[in-house]
Amino acid sequence: MTGHLRQLLYDYLPMPALSMAVELSRRLNGSAHQKAWSRIDEQLGYPRKVLQGPFRGLDLIDAAAGMGLLPKVLGTYEREVWSSVESIVAARPDGVINVGAADGYYAVGLARRLPESQIVCFELNRYARHLLELQARRNDNAGRLTILGRCEPEGLAKSLADLRRPAVLCDCEGFEEELLDPERVPGLTRCRILVELHNSIRPDVDATIRERFAATHTVSHIEPAERSRSDLPSGVDLSDADVALALNEGRTDPTGWFDLVPVADAPRPAS
Repeated sequence: MTGHLRQLLYDYLPMPALSMAVELSRRLNGSAHQKAWSRIDEQLGYPRKVLQGPFRGLDLIDAAAGMGLLPKVLGTYEREVWSSVESIVAARPDGVINVGAADGYYAVGLARRLPESQIVCFELNRYARHLLELQARRNDNAGRLTILGRCEPEGLAKSLADLRRPAVLCDCEGFEEELLDPERVPGLTRCRILVELHNSIRPDVDATIRERFAATHTVSHIEPAERSRSDLPSGVDLSDADVALALNEGRTDPTGWFDLVPVADAPRPAS
């Protein structure tokens, strides 16, 4: 199937038919890695609640099986940013903007942890927005999320306009270079920002973002880390080969993340 035809299906096929088509395609054309995930998932008894980490207890939907379901269930998905997520929760932002919300792992997870916060989700993919809605309903948070499509700087600026202590989580495949620009989105200067970097798509995007926020934020670089058996939740027993398969997120960009904290909010060194 060509990329153009696939996009037409995602844009115009009625959602029930699209859901069936995506699932059928996943079953027929899934990679060896995805098929191994399915086997391990069956071996574990098809758990659907996150077993550890900041979003422990989050109820996951079956339809997210092609979107890193097993590492999310095991609570090892992007575990490098656990402390950043907990810091965001502790700061009690009045609003969270999730750009590239995908199936809602972060958006719904944060909605559960931050019951008083507004949650705004931007997601370009129509099918992913459908999964996001399902995930929110599964966790009794359907009314908490505002779900929007493509995020442009103007839309991000509008979403931030009325927030005093916002947080932004961003994973948008290189478009962070356009979005995270305080000159175009002034509200970013007061934001706590956690962004996945995509230097393989936009060379030097990390240097660009660091320079833009040097005067207003402390910028911490979080590097991807290898997974090991010690990362598994208590009570989960897998062979060494299956541990490697189960915890492999298929990450291809080694750049990692930036955690940007407004200077006014950064902890001060002890005197």
